[in-house]
Amino acid sequence: MRTDNYIYKRAHAPEGLRTVIAAKHRVFAPQVGTQGLTLIGNLSQFNVSESRAVEPVRGIGKGMQIAELVPGVVEPMSLSCQFFALYLANVFQIFGYNGGVDGFVRSLKHHQWPFDVKSEVVLSRLAKDDPAANGNSGGLGTGTQKATTDGFFLNLSGYDERAIVTIYEACWMESWGMDTEDTGALVTSNAEIKATDVVDGRYAVKLGAATGNEPGSGGGALRHTVGSNLQGLLGQLVGI
Repeated sequence: MRTDNYIYKRAHAPEGLRTVIAAKHRVFAPQVGTQGLTLIGNLSQFNVSESRAVEPVRGIGKGMQIAELVPGVVEPMSLSCQFFALYLANVFQIFGYNGGVDGFVRSLKHHQWPFDVKSEVVLSRLAKDDPAANGNSGGLGTGTQKATTDGFFLNLSGYDERAIVTIYEACWMESWGMDTEDTGALVTSNAEIKATDVVDGRYAVKLGAATGNEPGSGGGALRHTVGSNLQGLLGQLVGI
């Protein structure tokens, strides 16, 4: 599979915006015959979703009062992709499988190994130069890293772009399809993907690291702040 034709050509995008635009959201996959991850050139839609159940804890005799909400097990993160079908790059080839002109893979039953997908939301120049881009702890790139120009995980070329990078690890294709209509000229393909894990581009996640809303951080839930139970009791007494 070749990615050196005009389908994969990139052009300038607006830089004077604070709103994320599709033109600056890059999605990379391990396309057949390439090294590392390559920018997908015919991607028309990319949706990410995640869910978990949250169960209420109630006590008998306490009316309708909820004592606590307990978060349940997180379901695998879902990636939903749609593509314009290409003769030389079908949905299997895009994710590294020897399909289409590259081999015999025609079905999910032929998939033996998982793959990674990388997303880069590239900051506009206006956003990159804003002090808020330094993040909570002050150092530039706390939540960002250099955007890649070559598709590999780390960019060493010195290209001056910053991106919010997310890596979806060990993905498996759950379903796929190809749609052809007599009323339209374009043939489209789609894939539903599940990711085993998701990490930031620096692999900075670690147990014990601050994730936000910790008591004493200035945010979070009031009931978890020291002394909040006494404040609530005082409020009830005042209301008597």
